Amino acid sequence: MEPSEWWNDFEVNVKGVYTMCYYFLKQAQENDTIITVGSGAAESLFPNMSSYVSSKLAQIKLMEYIHVEHPNVRSFSLLPGLLNTDMTTEVHRPFARDHPMLSGGLSLFLCTPRAEWMRGCVISVNWDIEEMEAHREEIQREGRNRLLFLNAKLGKGGHPWET
Repeated sequence: MEPSEWWNDFEVNVKGVYTMCYYFLKQAQENDTIITVGSGAAESLFPNMSSYVSSKLAQIKLMEYIHVEHPNVRSFSLLPGLLNTDMTTEVHRPFARDHPMLSGGLSLFLCTPRAEWMRGCVISVNWDIEEMEAHREEIQREGRNRLLFLNAKLGKGGHPWET
């Protein structure tokens, strides 16, 4: 893939989102909400999708930083599920059964006080809200809806492995 073509995903998914957030944050009020559309592909490896997947990872991290740097604003990364779009690979097409309305419904929920504890998190349209609320403490303690891909403890002596 040509560098300019590869970089285009970063222009759209990172620079585009950053620019929107930059101007939004200049006028944001207490508890205003930013929701970006992430991708479940961000946790996988797919041939010929390095620019898309990498840019979606960067986008999710940007939302985590907005949460930390602008605590008065609610930020979320929404995973829309597996939709049947032009981007859907043939191997995934039989499983692409999620409806776009799931994202709309979840977006409305994320704008409510009930979602307050999920600020800065990655949320999938396929997750059951009541079930998540029942496991809230575990989710928060274990960082189950954050980019915690490095769960090892770093430092002298290495990670304390279970026996």
